[in-house]
Amino acid sequence: ISDFQKMPYRFCANPMPVIISFYEGIDIDSKEDLDLANSFSNSTSMIDPRLLNLSPPRLLVTDFDGCLTNDRVSVDENGIESIQANRKDGLAAKRIQGMGVRILILSSEENPVVTHRAKKMGVGVIQGSGNKLNSLLEYLDKESLTLQDVWFVGNDMNDFEVLKAVKFSFCPIDAVDKILENS
Repeated sequence: ISDFQKMPYRFCANPMPVIISFYEGIDIDSKEDLDLANSFSNSTSMIDPRLLNLSPPRLLVTDFDGCLTNDRVSVDENGIESIQANRKDGLAAKRIQGMGVRILILSSEENPVVTHRAKKMGVGVIQGSGNKLNSLLEYLDKESLTLQDVWFVGNDMNDFEVLKAVKFSFCPIDAVDKILENS
């Protein structure tokens, strides 16, 4: 008789944590859960086909406002602006860089908070860009990279040209409709 059958609970030996994907980690507690799990078992229908056989980027470029912030700004009585950033973005940046991917913030805004945040995250930054695609192309030329090396995160119309030019693009769920439709 197996240890599993002998024990009154499901941990019958020395359990070890295992990192699994969302699709592998479905709790099956009902017939509907089982049907969902079965639909994933032999299907890639839930996976964006652009991601299949896609090599990782050499450079991840992201807009700042709305992509690394909640897209809100507070203005005090002296006209001083402040934003909210998520510390998890900094941790994610470290993990991404640990995979050998460089990160660049590309912003049309010129704001010291962007400089400070980029420094804290340990990423590159271009600010005050009147034309993000031209700014990116200049950066890529200096770094001996191409648009095929880039994945991009943007959320507003000033990101559209870059979004269409790079190998792969993403956007937050609250991006403007044209960006949502083309990411």
